[in-house]
Amino acid sequence: MEIKDSNGNSFNIAHYGEERDLNANTDELQIAVYLIKMLPSPDYCRIVRVSDSYITVKCGSWDLARIKYTDRAKWVLFPTIEKQKEKHSIEKTEDVKEFQEYVDKSYEHFLKYGINC
Repeated sequence: MEIKDSNGNSFNIAHYGEERDLNANTDELQIAVYLIKMLPSPDYCRIVRVSDSYITVKCGSWDLARIKYTDRAKWVLFPTIEKQKEKHSIEKTEDVKEFQEYVDKSYEHFLKYGINC
């Protein structure tokens, strides 16, 4: 499935396995699109559900971010660069615009170790 942001940019939404639906809410998708748009090159990026708890923005097999945004939990995790798996709390979807440095560090890691990191 493909979604478009307000500027007409397209992003792929993929499923992990045939039986797992994305089941992402609008806020989670908006956060994912914000993060993808921060990348210098969003090629190979897609939004998937590999866990019942959160959605994942993947570029190739690399996880850029894991996102959960519900009434009870609002966080973003950058698993590639954070050894402690720190979840960054967010109050509003727009708060992810503050995460450019995490996106940049994660992308540098991706470039260093390749698409299969």
